[in-house]
Amino acid sequence: MNLNYTLLPVSQINTELRRRMFDLFGKYYFDVEFERFNSDLSEKTSVIMLWDQSKSPEPFLFGFSTVLIRELPEGGRVIYSGDTVVDSDYWGSRTLQSAFTRILFLTRLRHPFSPLYWMLISKGFKTYMLMRRNFPRSYPSLAGAIPNDLAPVKHAFYKGKFAENYRTETSLIDFGKSMGRVKDQMAVPTDRDMSNPDVRFFLEKNPRYHEGVELACIADIRWSDIAHIIFKYTVPFYARVRSRFLQSNT
Repeated sequence: MNLNYTLLPVSQINTELRRRMFDLFGKYYFDVEFERFNSDLSEKTSVIMLWDQSKSPEPFLFGFSTVLIRELPEGGRVIYSGDTVVDSDYWGSRTLQSAFTRILFLTRLRHPFSPLYWMLISKGFKTYMLMRRNFPRSYPSLAGAIPNDLAPVKHAFYKGKFAENYRTETSLIDFGKSMGRVKDQMAVPTDRDMSNPDVRFFLEKNPRYHEGVELACIADIRWSDIAHIIFKYTVPFYARVRSRFLQSNT
């Protein structure tokens, strides 16, 4: 497969492409509506689009993640991840992680001395684990209570975005009715998943995740974290490319 990504400003995403995105999103989520999806998309800054270039007659859209970058009044910046989905045939691909790492790195590079935070809402343990596996200073966490320097940033952002639907004491976002929930077969953790303490923590923290209740999370993005994930996702990729090159020339 020939997989890559593009980062498109929302203003460049036409109705046809929005429909393709929504159709893919609807394969994996219940209780979603195009009008609400479209309105939410229009509030974002850009979208990571994931493509399989080996398909014909045109590249196949196998995933996307909407992104909002916002400067905070108190200083620093927030990268907020909205609707995200990857076609199940491409689970295991690290294309999305590579694209998001690039966004983090470039944002950090432009503002090297300002705080950078990743805001993520999660109605599924897989999304939550994407944050926990890569950013040690992310919360809510089994590691303990959120530090005093992160709590005000987190609460101010989510209160500003979700108002009374965000519960400060639990970190849950509850709309009263589902605004989108992971389809049953994707939401149920396996025995292997349940062996991970972080997965169990998520399920305890957000017991109504299957009803579309979101867990509001924050990660402190430090230079050391970016260096770690660049190594994690880039070095294995180049190792595989080099191995294939050597095999093809022997």
